[in-house]
Amino acid sequence: MRHSEQELVKELLVRNEHALSEFWKTYAPKIRRHVLNHVADTSDAEEIVQITFIAFFDALRDFTGGSTLSTYLFGICRHKITDYYRKKHLKEYLFSRIPGLEDLIGTGIDPSEHAEQIFLRDKIRQVFESILPRHARILRAKYVEGR
Repeated sequence: MRHSEQELVKELLVRNEHALSEFWKTYAPKIRRHVLNHVADTSDAEEIVQITFIAFFDALRDFTGGSTLSTYLFGICRHKITDYYRKKHLKEYLFSRIPGLEDLIGTGIDPSEHAEQIFLRDKIRQVFESILPRHARILRAKYVEGR
């Protein structure tokens, strides 16, 4: 059974499974094609499609019918594609301007944890420099080299 757009919106708001199925069959292929025309990476494109539909359902209660459902959905999709490119260019810019940032992020260590590691390493070095060399060798063998 085919719903009018207003009926479809009402049914989606009450989580009608048939309306959801109709909506998905109608709009998912169109949104997927649209995103794939703008984003080369298919996994990124699929993520944008998912994010678009999540944002659509979050915003659905605000849909007033001032445009078609399709226009509303594609507007959200265009914003998500724009967000994707903003984030992508921001990452590229940051990685090109801040040496070592990509390595830091790749390790999963947050910046404060990394700073703490550097501070601790400096403190340990200072302690090693302040004690007798033979004691430093013993401590280094025990705690650094694990012997």
